[in-house]
Amino acid sequence: MEKLFKITVAKEAVHALDCPADQKRSLLKALLTDGVAKKDCDRIIKAMKASPLIGEGPRQLKKRATFTDFKDGLAPSTMIDIIANNFNVDDAIEAIQNPDGCAQKDFGSKTGHKFGWHKKVNAARIAEAEKHIRACAKKTTSSSGRVADIGDASDGAVPSDTALPNVIDAAVLSDVIDAVDIVAARLSNSKRPLSKHTRRERFVKCRESVLDTLDVGDVKKAAVKAASTLSRNQVSTEKIDKDIALASVDDSDGYAPATIALANRIGKSFPSFNQIGTDTLNQIGTDTLMSHPKANLVAEAVISEAFHDPLNSLLSSATGGQESDIVSVFKSRKDLTDQVNTLHKKLKAAKLKAAAKTPAKTRSVITSDGTIPGGKVVWKPAAKVFSHSSGGKLDFEIPCWEWESPHPDVPEADPHFVFDGNNLLAFLRALIQNKATWLHGMPGTGKSSFVKEVAARMGWPLNCVNMDANIERPEFVGNRDIKNDGGVSITEFTRGILPNVMEQPGFFMMDEADYVRPDIAYVMQRVLEGNGLALMEEGGVIVQPHEYWRPVATANTVGQGDELGCYPGSRAQSQAYLDRWRRWITFSYLKPAREAKLICDKYPDLDVAMAEKLTAWGKEMRTAFENGELIGLPTSPRTLFSIAEDIIDFSQTMDMDKAISLAIDTTVINRCRMDVRQRVKEITKRVLG
Repeated sequence: MEKLFKITVAKEAVHALDCPADQKRSLLKALLTDGVAKKDCDRIIKAMKASPLIGEGPRQLKKRATFTDFKDGLAPSTMIDIIANNFNVDDAIEAIQNPDGCAQKDFGSKTGHKFGWHKKVNAARIAEAEKHIRACAKKTTSSSGRVADIGDASDGAVPSDTALPNVIDAAVLSDVIDAVDIVAARLSNSKRPLSKHTRRERFVKCRESVLDTLDVGDVKKAAVKAASTLSRNQVSTEKIDKDIALASVDDSDGYAPATIALANRIGKSFPSFNQIGTDTLNQIGTDTLMSHPKANLVAEAVISEAFHDPLNSLLSSATGGQESDIVSVFKSRKDLTDQVNTLHKKLKAAKLKAAAKTPAKTRSVITSDGTIPGGKVVWKPAAKVFSHSSGGKLDFEIPCWEWESPHPDVPEADPHFVFDGNNLLAFLRALIQNKATWLHGMPGTGKSSFVKEVAARMGWPLNCVNMDANIERPEFVGNRDIKNDGGVSITEFTRGILPNVMEQPGFFMMDEADYVRPDIAYVMQRVLEGNGLALMEEGGVIVQPHEYWRPVATANTVGQGDELGCYPGSRAQSQAYLDRWRRWITFSYLKPAREAKLICDKYPDLDVAMAEKLTAWGKEMRTAFENGELIGLPTSPRTLFSIAEDIIDFSQTMDMDKAISLAIDTTVINRCRMDVRQRVKEITKRVLG
C-alpha cells in the first residue's frame, strides 16, 4: 500500500468513510478531483474512449469520455482503493480497457462488469485500504507541533537542522532572536514594492510562524517568544530593511557568522512566504502573548533564574523604564485576562438564554371552534420534556402546547423511541429560532418518526403531506372551482393544503421533499423565508403563518439527485429552494446495542441473543450496501422488525433454524436482484448460522 502524500487527504478520507452513504460518495469524488494528476486524467479519458463498455450499443454505457463520468461510474470501494494507493489509477484504467480479463463481474448490470473495479480489488484489499487511511490520519503532528505529511520521516519529527541551542543566557537569547528576525525578513521580502505597513505586517506574521517551529521545548520556546515580543515590539522599517539585506549572505559586518548560520538552519523549514499559515497572529504584543494557550508556560519560563535578569532588562528597555519586573506584568495581565474570560462566558450564557425565547407570545392561546379544542403555549425545560435523550445539553426552554381536550392532530408518543441527543438539540434550537429544517438519511433511520415523537411530547399538531409527483399546485395552493349558485355558474377559489395548515400552529412535514415538483418548490420559497403565501387567485391575499407553525422536510437525499441509484423519482432541486432550508440534520442508523434493545422492547418474545444477532446481520448488510455490493438493498430497522416478527411467528410451527431461514427468505432474499442474492446468503450464513 503506497503512502498518502498529504495528511489532509488522509483526514478527509477518514471523514468520508465515517459519513452516511448518501454523503460518502460525494466526498470521495471530491478527493479524486483534487488528488488525481492531470496526466492520469488524460490516461483515463483515453481509456474510456477505447473501452468496450462505453458506446451506443444495448449492453454499453452511454457515458462521455470525461473524468467526471469516470468518477460517477465508480463504486465507493473502488474510490477508496484509489485514494489509499496515493491516487494510483492503473488498476481502474486496466479494468476499463480490458473488462473481460480484468474487471469484476456484475451480471445484474447492463455491461456485465463493474465499471473501473479491478478483479484483484477484493474485500480484503478494501478493508486494508480503509485501515491504511485511518492509520495515516493519526500521524497528525510532529514532535515540535508542526503538521507532518505522511511522506516525512517515519517518526514525524522535525529535521534536526531546526533544533536550536539551549537558551541559557541573554547573549544566546539575543542571537536566537536575531536569527529568527533574519528568517522572517527573508520570507516577508517581495520582488514588488510594498508599503511600510504591508512590509511590517508580513514581517510580523512571518516571525510568529518561525517562532512556532523552534525545537527548544515548550518552556524555552515560550521564553524566546516573550523576549522577542518585548525587544521587537516597535520594529522599525529600517531594521526590517537591514535584515532583508543581510538575509541572503553568509557573512556580514552587521551580524556574527554564527547568527547568519543559525538563521540559515532555521530557514530550511520555510521555502517561501506562501507556506506561512493564514491563521497566524497578525500582530504581536504583550497582551496578545498573554492570551496565548501557553501563557502559563511563559510565566514559568520567566520566573526561572536563567531568564529573570535578561528578560527584565529587555522589558525595561522596551517600555522606557515604565515596567521592569516581568513576573508582575504576567501576573497582572493574567488576572485581567481571567476577568475578561469570565465576563465573556456570562455574556454568552445570557445571549443563549435570551435566544431560547425568541418567538413572541402574543398569539399563544387558541380558542376552541367546536372541532379543535382550545389550548395555550407553556414554556417548559427541554431536559424535562425529553428526559431520556443523550448528547447535547438541553438547558433551555421550549414552547409546548397544552390542550383542553385531546387534539386530533397531536400524535401519540412511542415510549420505545430513542432520540439522538445531538439531532434533538439541533432540531429544537431550529424550532425556537424559526428555521426551516431538512432531515435526511437512509430509509428507516427514523426521520419521520423523529418529527412525530417530538410533536407528541411537545403537544404540537402534526400535518404530513407525501410530496409525490401527483401533488400539483392547484391541490397544494388552491384552485378556482365552478359552482352552481341558483342556476348561475360562478367561479370560487378553494384553498389548498398549504394555506389551510399555515394559519394553525404545528409542524407541517413535507415527507419525501426531494420529490417536490419545481412549481411547488418555488411556491415554498416565499413561505420558507417567513414572508407568507401570496394567493394571486384570491386577489393577492397574503396568508401569514401562525407564529408556532414550522415547516419540516424529510428526504433520503439532500435534494441534489439520487447518488446511490436507490431512489428513482427523486429530483435535483433548485439551489434557490434548498437555500431557504436553513437547518440540515443527518440521520444515521442506531448503534447496534441500542438497536438490539429496541428490537427486544418491541418484540419481548424474541430471545435477546437472537436480537443481537439480527442487529449484527443488519450492520453487515448496510456495510455491503455502502460498498456497492448490495445494489438497491438498504437494510432499514423496518426490515429487522419484520424479520423478528416473522421469526416469532414461524417458530411456532417449525424449529428455530428453519424459522430464521424462512423469515430471511420471505423478507429479504425473495425481493433481491439475482446478482446479489448469493452475497445476502453469505452474510446470513456467517452471522446467523
